[in-house]
Amino acid sequence: MKHPINNQDCPPAKKANGENSKESSLRERAMRGSVWTIAGYLVNNLLRFCSNLVLAYALFPEAFAIVAYASIVLQGLEMFSDIGIGPAIVQSPRGSDPTFLNTAWTLQIIRGLLLFTATFLLGSPVAWFYNEPSLAWVIPVIGLNFVINGLQSTSVSTCSRAINLSRLTVWGLIEAILKAAITITWALLWPSLWALIGGALISYTVGMILTHTILPGIRNRLCWEREAVKSILMFGGWISLSTMMTFLANQADRLILGKLVSMGVVGVYGIALMFARLPYEIGTRLAGSVLFPVLASIMRQDRPSFHRKFLKSRDLILAISQFGIVTVIIASPWFFNFVYDPRYKDAAFLTPLLGGVVWFSILQSSSDRALLALGDTHILAISNFCNLVFSTTGCLAGYYIADMKGFVAGIALGNLAGHSVIIWALEKRKLSIITQDLRYTGLIALALFLGVFPSLAISGLNIQWSLLLASISLTASAIVAYRHVMPLVAGPIQNFFYRTGQKL
Repeated sequence: MKHPINNQDCPPAKKANGENSKESSLRERAMRGSVWTIAGYLVNNLLRFCSNLVLAYALFPEAFAIVAYASIVLQGLEMFSDIGIGPAIVQSPRGSDPTFLNTAWTLQIIRGLLLFTATFLLGSPVAWFYNEPSLAWVIPVIGLNFVINGLQSTSVSTCSRAINLSRLTVWGLIEAILKAAITITWALLWPSLWALIGGALISYTVGMILTHTILPGIRNRLCWEREAVKSILMFGGWISLSTMMTFLANQADRLILGKLVSMGVVGVYGIALMFARLPYEIGTRLAGSVLFPVLASIMRQDRPSFHRKFLKSRDLILAISQFGIVTVIIASPWFFNFVYDPRYKDAAFLTPLLGGVVWFSILQSSSDRALLALGDTHILAISNFCNLVFSTTGCLAGYYIADMKGFVAGIALGNLAGHSVIIWALEKRKLSIITQDLRYTGLIALALFLGVFPSLAISGLNIQWSLLLASISLTASAIVAYRHVMPLVAGPIQNFFYRTGQKL
């Protein structure tokens, strides 16, 4: 006969085990998702780097500038009309309901067709504003991507919701490989704008088809449910305003710079910014693909542990990103001077400056996902509005005071202002990130002081000392990143060898 106390203890024990199992499952999915995201990012950017290097020699800087300005206009259209369909699927309790998903897909198609129509209205005015006639036809042609994205399966969002990122990563890599192969081949055989445009459209079309075939999820069909539409639009109302402000804040520099300098300078600036933003891209990918779904899941299941798990997850993003920032700032002058031809030499000066600016963007993108998971989307709009105001006024004033150095400083001011709003909003919700921000920012400042300042400020410092100090700062930064990344890869590596041993 069992003891009565033991019988009473059994249900709570089972419940605790169930809770631990759920937490463990979420943690494992988040760890696997982080590994896949990082691996996909590294391969994707290796492809982009190789592609960009070949294209820089095959094409002319003005080609990059024209496509960049067309892309800015199209990105603006997309973000101005963003109703948060993807985040709504991830955050909503109905995110796995076929009716909800098919209604979201229908909304997505309608939006894509409307945006494509709008490109015909914008092409000529933009071409006139920048005195670049080719933009009149480049914008509508690239705008076909709106139709392609509208037909993309909702499986992309449901995989993100479930933190099932392995197939998402494979899908993204197939698309990236195809784009690089087509663009490079086209540019070498027929150097023109069409190499950049055609390669993108063909690869995106194939990628859209793959979302309906290789990703797990429902087979989408047209559907319209009023409750689902209402739910998506209510959630996405503030997101639409927020993304509008995000676009203007993120693109204010290039939109303004195009009226201050030549297209060739803008092309070089765009390449420098692309390299400086590499750490930002991995940070935002981890925040969007892993952190946001994890926090949304915690909100539904375990609200009391939200702050602790948020800080722990954000530690990983900041640790990886700070290593990327330090690497970019220290290595970029050497890289552009030795790898690129003289037409792009100014990028060696611009990239380190832009790298410092990007750090503030990383701090914001890794913290505002918490507000999105909480449903406080209006704070994101306020933050991005502050970013826009301070960036616009700051870069204009900075340019006239100190040329490009002042221009970049003005952008940094805007990013810092936007992040300050996020800090304030999280503090009100007793989710403090100030100590965490200061810890990593101080680490970057110290590493950059050791690795960059001496070689720039001390006259007569030889190359051996410069390399030594740079190596010390990179090593310190790498150790911090290693301490956070190693737990992610240790488990999968151990499992791999265990399974291999079992088979043998």
